[in-house]
Amino acid sequence: MGAIVNLVNRSERDLMPTLVLVDLHLNLSHPRQSEPEREELSAALQACRLALAHARHRQMPVAFVRRTPPLTSFLANHAYPPWIRGLEPTRSDMIFERLLPSCYGSSEFAQMAARSPNLVLAGLFGETACLSTLVEAHHRNHHFTFLTDASCSRGQGGVAPAEMHCSVTNLAALYGRLATTEEWMQTVSMRSALPGHG
Repeated sequence: MGAIVNLVNRSERDLMPTLVLVDLHLNLSHPRQSEPEREELSAALQACRLALAHARHRQMPVAFVRRTPPLTSFLANHAYPPWIRGLEPTRSDMIFERLLPSCYGSSEFAQMAARSPNLVLAGLFGETACLSTLVEAHHRNHHFTFLTDASCSRGQGGVAPAEMHCSVTNLAALYGRLATTEEWMQTVSMRSALPGHG
């Protein structure tokens, strides 16, 4: 009898949204791109913290995805930058690493995404990691919700960071659903209140 209960619980967990948090670690500067204003970055990180706290409260799967630079030699070791305070993974979270901007640069992430019917994307930065992930997910027929306020973008080519993020958000709507963190949390709360979703 206990085994049946465990299978049911696992089935319910598999139907839950998986929160995907991208590149939430330090040392992310790119000299050729203009960084977001401190207020924009701070607001995006706070929204990520809210989304992460909500996911953990609801016992949702959480995946952290980080980009690692290629090794300079076979003998070199990866130097992993520290996670941003309040956005550190726990032992129960998934961690994926990739060399390319898209999260699908990790074959393990691609396998996880193929098994997850409902994916929620947040993190840094909108114009690279987030947008490339949404485009590739679209081509794989995977479904993401992009938390627009839990991300920000860098500027480039004379385009200011805030203007870049507005453009990224408009493009992201072509490849996935858009929501603010608050809208997403309310939707999750309403669904969990429905009969059979306790």
